[in-house]
This record gives sequence, structure tokens and C-alpha cells, in this order.
Amino acid sequence: MLAYQTAAYNGQVDGLIATTLVDPRDPNVRDAIASNLFFSRVGMPLNSVFSFFTDGLYFPIKWFSKMEYITNDPSFSKVFEEDPYAGGSKVSLGFLNTFLNYKPKLEPEMFGICPVLLVHPSLDPWTPTELSKTFFDRIQSKKEFVELTGAGHYPYEEPGLSLLKSAVTNFIKEK
Repeated sequence: MLAYQTAAYNGQVDGLIATTLVDPRDPNVRDAIASNLFFSRVGMPLNSVFSFFTDGLYFPIKWFSKMEYITNDPSFSKVFEEDPYAGGSKVSLGFLNTFLNYKPKLEPEMFGICPVLLVHPSLDPWTPTELSKTFFDRIQSKKEFVELTGAGHYPYEEPGLSLLKSAVTNFIKEK
């Protein structure tokens, strides 16, 4: 979504490539990405109400997200989970509040800036394909969807990785 939002604000990009396109305003997306349902349905709404107090509080990001699902290999996911620049980092509740409640610069029905390539992992337990497709299907630009067979959220497994390389290469060559 960061790439999508960047393209929407910049307005002068030749193409957009993403592995997931989820709208965190959607309760189904929140349930999928949050560490648990209580946090998704009660914790973050309460955080929004009390943001004047909670915005400056920092906590480990792995408390709020399913870092164990960043890959489908538990030992590799552990590397991400403990990395001080990834799952081992802290995030402010203010950041989480703005992330979960942001409104895109352009709703997907209004996005016509550039072609979009969604290369979504087929075995992504963190952001299941149907959640990305819900947003992607609403985009009005020329678009292409490629499923990365056998790959998890961080798509390094084969044949997904080779499919990713091929789809990105072809998309760029067409520009």
C-alpha cells in the first residue's frame, strides 16, 4: 500500500508493482494482519479514541502483527522477528492509528495513473490473496495479477520467486 499511496501522491510514475494491496480500513484486513482478534476489534478502536494519550507510546511491532507469518519457514520468520529493524523494532501507537485509519489519496476506482502489477504470494497466511484482490479488482488502471505459486508473504520460495522475477521483468520491459 505504501507504493500505491506514493504513486497516487506523485502522479508521475510509469508503473506500480506490489506483492499485496490491502485496505486496513476493512475489518477483514484488520483481522488478518493483527496479532489477534481482540487487538483488531477492540484494542485499535480504543487506541483511536484515546489517541491524544496513546500516540506517543511505543511497543514492539511483533505484539501487534503476525511476524511469525512473514514467511512460511518458522526459522526464517524468527530472523525477521528478532531483527531490530524489522519485527524486533518498536512502533508508536500513533503510527498504528494512522496506518489503520488512513484514507488513500485516490480510492482504487479513481486510480488511473499507471499500469499496476500485483504479484501476490499464493500461500500468504498474513494477507490472503482474496484480501488483496478485493482492492486490486477495484483499480481502474490497466492491471495484471500474477499468483506466486508456493510463496509466502515474503516471497522467496520457488517456484514463486522465479514467477516474481519473470512477471516484474516482463512488466518493466513493456514500459
